[in-house]
Amino acid sequence: ELRRQPGIKDTAAEREIMRMQASHALLTDQPTQAARYIAESFAWIRKTTSQLSRFALDVVEDGDVLARLNQRKVLDDSIAGFLQLGQLPPAFANGITYLGGLLSVLRKEPTSQALATLEKSHDTVLHGQLQAAVFRRSGHLKAETAALKRVLSSSADPLAYASYARALHLSLIHISE
Repeated sequence: ELRRQPGIKDTAAEREIMRMQASHALLTDQPTQAARYIAESFAWIRKTTSQLSRFALDVVEDGDVLARLNQRKVLDDSIAGFLQLGQLPPAFANGITYLGGLLSVLRKEPTSQALATLEKSHDTVLHGQLQAAVFRRSGHLKAETAALKRVLSSSADPLAYASYARALHLSLIHISE
């Protein structure tokens, strides 16, 4: 396997291969396999604590995929693993707070603490995306779309654009019914 080759193993390239394997698993309708590769990628990141800030966005994106796949246990274990590292860089900590909020959404638990933490840290993108997830859970499509539109005004994140496009698509379907 390519990941075990000299010059690849234990490098950033190995982690990128894990992400590519997760993407391939998603494209071939293997969500459990995708979740396993994401978990392996997270384990790799936990070993490189000096570079956590560098991987903050990747962790948010991959954690969001776990949430969309309803992989609660993998997401919960991943969050716990990162929290065990102790003091996290601010951007990384915000990402973990966001993922904890998504886990609360999946469990139909309150998200007020995660939302307040993200608002206090002035992370408008993750705050808005979590708000949108809360609105989506409660079936408030118009509010979800508005929250995502606010996110887009302050971010060029592809995941935010994909979420907004999905919400707009659902709005159009709802209007045509």
